[in-house]
Amino acid sequence: MMALMLVRQGRFDEAASYLAWMRSFAERRREHGPSDRRRLDFFYRLFAETAFLQGHDNESYEWLCRWSAEMPDNGRPYLMLAAIDALHGREEQARAHMARHRQLLPYSTLRYVEMAYPPSTSSLITQRARLIEGMRNAGLPEGG
Repeated sequence: MMALMLVRQGRFDEAASYLAWMRSFAERRREHGPSDRRRLDFFYRLFAETAFLQGHDNESYEWLCRWSAEMPDNGRPYLMLAAIDALHGREEQARAHMARHRQLLPYSTLRYVEMAYPPSTSSLITQRARLIEGMRNAGLPEGG
């Protein structure tokens, strides 16, 4: 949770040691079989969000692909995949990922995403705006 709080505040250097331990744990889990699925879900989300918030779309996309491959019944990675695809002009992939997201999480909206990513620093505000734009372009409804 400390890593999440630091990342959401844009304090990436302070989060680095937590993230390194989490990456090590995730790799060991892959080598030694299944462990706590919820923990791994949290780790993958954090790794993808951290990369995206730092402007590393390709790294974020790689984590999201890994997450969706290992947990295809989880709708969250498909939303960010759709957003990144839309931001990079991959419209067909964006639509496919958004369709899968909406199939798994039909009540998801931009309004909810905006609440989940409160703005803090100017760089995070910029990245948050990109994320919202990508999700909007990929077809996520605004919400009420």
